[in-house]
Amino acid sequence: MIQRIQSFYLLLIAGIMLAMLFFPAIGIGSISGDDSSIITRVHILTYALQGLIIGTAVLALVALFRYKKRPAQIKICFGIIGLIVLIYALYLYLYIDFVSNGSHTIASIISGIAVVFPLLALILACMAIYRIRKDEKLVKSLDRLR
Repeated sequence: MIQRIQSFYLLLIAGIMLAMLFFPAIGIGSISGDDSSIITRVHILTYALQGLIIGTAVLALVALFRYKKRPAQIKICFGIIGLIVLIYALYLYLYIDFVSNGSHTIASIISGIAVVFPLLALILACMAIYRIRKDEKLVKSLDRLR
């Protein structure tokens, strides 16, 4: 299972996404006492973001242990890519909603190294898909020889 390079890629995706939980990606600046609705919205959106991050890590681990079913593994990797796109869409929504609307109560909405982590996971997922497809072609070519 871990002998294949795509399994290592999937393990790295899970590790990167779980490490993302420990690095700040959304910073809340100065919020006055009467802006409790903004605080509530930010907390709800960060919980959604954490759910997407954990979902991506779980999907990577599921794909890792589905090594005997390569077509299913490819579909799961596309699901990982979809979740990563949703993570960036949520970042974009946060940026547009809170910064562009003149609500400067959130000073740094998207900052830190954690914003780069999903991009690394996206690249690793694409590399894993490439290697899984290469494995599938190799298995099919060996089946033709039998």
